[in-house]
Amino acid sequence: MITEKTPSLTSVVVALDGEAKCGKTTVADGMREVLSDGNGLHPSIWRPDLEFSQVASVSAGSMFRTVALYKALVEVGGGSVEEFTSSDSDAIEALLEEPGIHDVLQRDPNVESQVSIVAQMAGVQALCGTLFANSVLEAFNHQGGGNLVIVDARDPVERMISNGIVGNEAGLIPPGSIVPVYIDTPVEVAAQRLPGGLESNIFKLRNRRNADATRAELPVKRPDLLIDDYDEWSKMLLLDDDRDIPLAPYRLDNGEDMPLDDLRLFNKSVTSLTLRLAHRRYMQNQPESVLSTISR
Repeated sequence: MITEKTPSLTSVVVALDGEAKCGKTTVADGMREVLSDGNGLHPSIWRPDLEFSQVASVSAGSMFRTVALYKALVEVGGGSVEEFTSSDSDAIEALLEEPGIHDVLQRDPNVESQVSIVAQMAGVQALCGTLFANSVLEAFNHQGGGNLVIVDARDPVERMISNGIVGNEAGLIPPGSIVPVYIDTPVEVAAQRLPGGLESNIFKLRNRRNADATRAELPVKRPDLLIDDYDEWSKMLLLDDDRDIPLAPYRLDNGEDMPLDDLRLFNKSVTSLTLRLAHRRYMQNQPESVLSTISR
């Protein structure tokens, strides 16, 4: 959503983490739905000057899927790809900008079947990590700020840190502007929510998660520190936002006891939280002269 009025918000990144098919896309889509019309938000949160200038989504999965498609296209043309380097960036970025490419990436079973295989190849983690970080930083700083960037990846915060885009220096993403969430979904539960046969889904998903966890380059690991108490986590996020490192992720238990209605409530809650954080950080960064104007 884009508003004509400049919002009294800073940019915020919601970083969704979790294993394959844990529900990152479902949460990201739910947050966008909430923001599309203020569905269920308290009136004090939903005001014209508290709308994000832009709501952008950045998915590391799309980077890997695009690399898988790029490899397939090279091979169809008679070439071969044994490893990936920065020289492949331009072609992959061009693919990402093709009209309708995201539908192709999500729906083509040939791309889906190759993602985990391609993720094991030399250089692909570094390449996709760089593409991912560049896209996040660009969206964060788009037209001067006031944006919400919803990212989903495996270990997204570490990917952003390792690519040098997190810091309190101008132009970077402040650690206090990152809202990290880890979605914890057991294999069996995730498999039940996928189309197709349960046993087949469990087998495929377990193999995929194992491949992610055991790959040679940047294997997927569960965060060492997670916060289970949402109230505690949200207070820490709002009251200690001038931090040097991002807050530990909130662990969203997306198991059998998480009905769809409860997940919708979480989407509303975390969306409200991002607006409050973005407005709080904006107000903290304003000189007194600007604050007196805003309060009128």
